Formats: sequence, structure tokens, C-alpha cells
Amino acid sequence: MTTDSFTFYKKQKNEDADPFIYIGENGGFSLVADGLGGSGSTVHVLKDAEYKTLSNDLPACIFPELLSPDQAALPKEFADWLIKLLAPMLDTTPDTSALWGSRIVISRFAYYLFTHENCDLQSDATRRDVVDYIYKGLVGVAKKYHLKAGDISAQTVLPTTMVAVTYSPAENGVNVDVVWAGDSRAYAIIPGEGLKQLSADDDDQAGAITNLFCLKNDMPFHTDLHFRRYLLPKECAVFVCSDGFFDPFTPNDNLGVESVFHESLSEANAFDDLCRKWYEKFVPTRHDDCSIAFFSFGFTDFDAMKKAFLPHCEKATKMLTDYNENKKMIPFVMNAGEHPETYVIERAKMRKSTILEHIANAVAAGETKDPAFTPSVFDAL
Repeated sequence: MTTDSFTFYKKQKNEDADPFIYIGENGGFSLVADGLGGSGSTVHVLKDAEYKTLSNDLPACIFPELLSPDQAALPKEFADWLIKLLAPMLDTTPDTSALWGSRIVISRFAYYLFTHENCDLQSDATRRDVVDYIYKGLVGVAKKYHLKAGDISAQTVLPTTMVAVTYSPAENGVNVDVVWAGDSRAYAIIPGEGLKQLSADDDDQAGAITNLFCLKNDMPFHTDLHFRRYLLPKECAVFVCSDGFFDPFTPNDNLGVESVFHESLSEANAFDDLCRKWYEKFVPTRHDDCSIAFFSFGFTDFDAMKKAFLPHCEKATKMLTDYNENKKMIPFVMNAGEHPETYVIERAKMRKSTILEHIANAVAAGETKDPAFTPSVFDAL
């Protein structure tokens, strides 16, 4: 099965972890983890003596299993990624709880997948084992370095959301398993269908995260690792991302994601070029990071992928453009009080010439024959 992949990470606060992708002979996986900047805003200041031995003690605390012979079987790309991942934690600059949490969670889960080959994530027991395995690292680090939350009531220790995708080839497509806790997301891009969200956000009506990894009062939070399994077409793409990747486009988050992908894909000439242009075009919010890990499957070359994805992506871009244009034409009714119809009439009087211009253009173009759309209606205003 032909597979291409890339990751990118736009740092604002450096609370996301560096995303990870692994491609093996019979499948692979990708992971993203996002430290929560609000509840994880506590800055952990260690003792001078702890900083001196941090580079040796912290990795051993996160991975006590490294003392076993299994470490020799780990791929070099994992070891190289781990060095980069942990680097911000190993200097003498105090870090936020969010920064530490995201890196512990993602590295523990990646390590689990490497050392538990062919694990069945569909199994409730396996997912509980994954949660316990991740908390072993979180609790171990918190105890060793006496990590406590700050004085603000909403603050917790090492709060993190996480999403992962594992894949394997199937006779009639690609088997994709998605697991997550929080509002980090998994998506698929399917020829003829466009962008499809594969996960569901764990949040309430106010947008607060209801399911995540964190410690409260020195105890693990009750974390549910959700699961969904998909059989996707042989030719498709799948990616995982943090909420900083789609939040900038709210309330049209998925349309926005697909539209920027379309712009990047239409200008790219090769797979690496797509990664570069997507990175350059994407503008996250000022208060958040964004990270992504992207796979494409089954395409003979980049041009074949481009040809398959562009038509539907163009439709998504048009839908978003139309929405934004309509939003300009019809201002949102605010402070209308108990008489919104009066507000609308007053606004119509103020914009009479603009409204008539749009109606005249629509009539001239044959786009409407509704008798309500005539100048006489507005003469009465």
C-alpha cells in the first residue's frame, strides 16, 4: 500500500507536543497531544538539585520500562523524535503543566503502541490498559517532582487532550481505528465526499473539556478513551490534529479546514510542497498552538491525489466564501429588543440602495422571479 505522510507544528505557547507518525510494513499510526493552556497554566519550578539531574532522571521517570531489554527493538525514528520531544522539558527554564502533560501523554502512548504489537484498541480492556499506562507516567513524574496545581480553582496538573489513528491495509480498503480523549480530532479526506470528521469532541455547551488526561488532588482523572473503527477507500487521506487547527474557523470549522487544504493543494506540485504550503497558509489563533499528522493512502503519485481531492475541496471553498459574503450582506441582528421586525425595517431603510442593487442583479441574471423581490416593495419602506 502506497503511503505518504508529514507532520507540522505551529508553535504559539509550545503546549502541543510534537506530533508523531510511524509507518511500518503492515500499517502504522499517528498521534497528536495538546496541553490545555488554561487549566494547565501552572508553571512548575523545580529545585536547583533537580535541574542538575533532570536530563537523566526525567526520561527514566516517564519510561521506567526502558530498563527492560525491549528498548533495543524501538525504531530509530521514535528515539530521534523522543529527543526532540523532551528537549523543552530538560532545560532550566520552568515550564507550564500543559507543556509537560502533552509530552508525557503522547510519548507514553507511542511507547505503548511500539511495545504492544497488534494490540486491539477496539477492546474496552485494552483501552483501559492504555489509560493506566499513560497515567503511570503522569503520576510518576508528578510524585517525583512534587507537581501541584496553582491557586486558581480551575487549574489541574498535566492536563492534556489526545487523539491517535492506527491503520492497516484491508482487501477492499484501509482499516482505520481512531481513539481520543478531549477535543483533538481525527479527519478523513475521501474522493468525491471531501472532509469527514472521524472523532467527536468531548466538551459541554460552554466549550469546556469534559474528558482528558490530568491529575486532580494528586489523583488520576477518570479518563475515557473513545474508539471508532472505519473502513475507508483504498485511496484516501487521514489526519489527526489539535484544536488550534480548526478553532480559527468556528463556527464553520470543518469548511475552513477543507478550504485551506484546497488552497494549499491547488498550488502544490509535490507532496512535500503540499506540507510547506499548508503550513505557510495556516494561521492559528494567537493564544493556541496547532499540530497535525497527515497520511495519504493508495495514490500512485501526487498528481493522482490532487486530481481526486480538488473537485470537492473547491465546493467547500465556495460554500465558505458564500457564507462569508452572505454574512456581510445580512448583518447579525443584535440588541433588537422585543421588536426585531422594527430593527430589520430600519436596517433595510439604511441599506435600501445596496439591497436594490443585489435584487436588480439577481433579476437581470434570471436568478429570481419572485414578485416579492421588486422595487415597489422597498418603495413602501
